[in-house]
Amino acid sequence: MNYIYYPERTSSADYVVKLIELGATIVGKTKMSAFASAEEPTDQWIDYHCPFNPRGDMYQTPSFSSAGAGASLAGYPWLDHSIGSDTSGIIRLPAAFNGLFGLITTYGITCRQGIVPSCNEFDTVCTLHRSLRDAKYLISATLDVQDSVEFPKRLLYPSDFFPLADPEQQKMNDAFITIVENYLGVKRTPISITDTWESNPPPEAGKKSLLEYLEMSAVWPMYYDAYHTFDEFRRDYLAEFGKVAYVGLYMQKRWSITVPFTKEERAQGVAEMKVFRSWFEKNIMGPNSNTVTDAIMLMPFGSASPKYRDDANKLPSIVGSFSVFYLPAVLQTPLLIILIGQKPYNSRISGSKEYMPIVGSFMGAKGSDVMLINLADSALRSANWPTQVKKGRQAFAVSEMVCNVLQ
Repeated sequence: MNYIYYPERTSSADYVVKLIELGATIVGKTKMSAFASAEEPTDQWIDYHCPFNPRGDMYQTPSFSSAGAGASLAGYPWLDHSIGSDTSGIIRLPAAFNGLFGLITTYGITCRQGIVPSCNEFDTVCTLHRSLRDAKYLISATLDVQDSVEFPKRLLYPSDFFPLADPEQQKMNDAFITIVENYLGVKRTPISITDTWESNPPPEAGKKSLLEYLEMSAVWPMYYDAYHTFDEFRRDYLAEFGKVAYVGLYMQKRWSITVPFTKEERAQGVAEMKVFRSWFEKNIMGPNSNTVTDAIMLMPFGSASPKYRDDANKLPSIVGSFSVFYLPAVLQTPLLIILIGQKPYNSRISGSKEYMPIVGSFMGAKGSDVMLINLADSALRSANWPTQVKKGRQAFAVSEMVCNVLQ
């Protein structure tokens, strides 16, 4: 809660305590959007100025929520890691826009005590890194997960999300996927999650398609919790100052969407997600005793076009639960954001050619956190692609990665 209205905390979050006990030096806290929301810079950041993304022309968005965690790690060489939490993209997008590696950890794999919740069903500790080996070092030391270097032989390519709308972004993802195929000695397996559901739905779905069944399943608990988490704050502020606490237009709109949602709808959404998780593990991807996960799912992520920090932004609207943003959260599985290339753009800020990061991602079954890092690191090294990024305007020099940097 805001330090202006509440006394100092007397304890740190459980994950922070664990880091300190292991010898980490906590440098400080970084800027984030109000209420860990998806407020975009600059027009939606009302009380604090959004941090600057050091990549490209330095006027691209650093994204939202944990924007400061991403911008700081991409800009300061004396930082080794950034930590935060993820609900439906709030650290994945800072990783993508700031050109970093990022891991959403398996839900419940570590204690969440001390994390201000956005949604209790989704919130999980997440980390940002400039190198995959740094990522493995931190995650192996702080999470109780299996460290497997034996990898599954199924590489799932969901037609629900591929191909990408931008042909250049798709081309760069294909180049990355080919590296993984060559390393594993397998070819990607095209799969449609929605078609698989259609041919073999769970009995609880009735005659609903997957999109119909999941439409509000994640939305109800996500929005309900994000509003009611701050009931106490709104009450305390009103009692102390005799007026309603002001929030920016983004949060006003988001809270207005939430008000009609009921506790019963939240419970229904949680139940529907549980059904989907069980169905997904049996029909798409699930645990494996040797490789932790019986498959790797390739997932697209990030943007292929410049997004300037002075662009006007839209107010929030509801996005259906079956999306690249919600899917890992709904499944409570780990997802690794991997920097796979850089794309040039003609900057209206600098008037010259700049480069923006392009990312791909892996998703595995619960507990496959370290295995995903191992696979990404090994596959990239096998093709002599960078597994470490630099600070500053380019994540890596163009000459380092000619194979996946568009000219």
